[in-house]
Amino acid sequence: MFGFLGPNGAGKTTAMKMIQCVSPRTAGKLDVFGMDVNTSQSKIKRLLGVVPQETNLDPDFSVSENLMVYSRYFDMKRDDARKVTDELLDFVQLDEKKDVNIEQPSGGMKRRLILARALINRPRLLILDEPTVGLDPQARHVIWDKLRTNNLADPQCILFLLNKTLVFHLMNDLLDTLTVLIDHCNKFIFIHFPRFQEFLQYQSPYLAV
Repeated sequence: MFGFLGPNGAGKTTAMKMIQCVSPRTAGKLDVFGMDVNTSQSKIKRLLGVVPQETNLDPDFSVSENLMVYSRYFDMKRDDARKVTDELLDFVQLDEKKDVNIEQPSGGMKRRLILARALINRPRLLILDEPTVGLDPQARHVIWDKLRTNNLADPQCILFLLNKTLVFHLMNDLLDTLTVLIDHCNKFIFIHFPRFQEFLQYQSPYLAV
C-alpha cells in the first residue's frame, strides 16, 4: 500500500484525477500500467477502483442497486455482477441493508458501500482519497479493518491520499511506502520513503507532519 501525503491544496487530488483520466495531463509524461493517460483512457479506467472524498452514491437506488448499476460501466454480465455485489455487500457488512434506499444508511455505512463499489470490477489499482474523512473513530476503524482483510479484489496496488490527521492512523498498520509533497517557497518538493521507518527517522525543517 502506497501513501501520498501533502498539505491541502498541494495537488494530491488533481494528480489522482490525472491518473484516473478525469483531468487532462498538463505537462510531462504520465503512464498507468504502461498506457498513456491521454490516449488510452478507456483501457485505464477499466483497471481502476476509486473511493473519492465525497459521498457520491445515487439517491434513486437501493444499496445493492448502486453496485449493480455501477457494474454496467465495466460490461459485467448481470449474473456475474449480482454474484460480486452479494460478495462485496457481505464483505463490507451491508448485506442486511441491500434493499433499503441509499438515504437510510449512516455515513459510515455509505463510505463502506463506496469502498465496495470501487472493488466491483476487481481493480488492479485502488485509489482512496481520504476515504474516512468526516467519520467517527469507530466507523473509521471499520473501513481500515476492511482494507486490511481485503481478499476479494486483491488489487496490485492500493494508493492512499492522506492529510495530517489521517497519516498516523494508517502508517504502522497499513502503509508500505510513502511519498510526501512539501510546499517550500511556493515550490512543491516530492520526498519518497520506500519504508515507513525511514519517514519516522527523517529530519527536515520543511517536513513537519
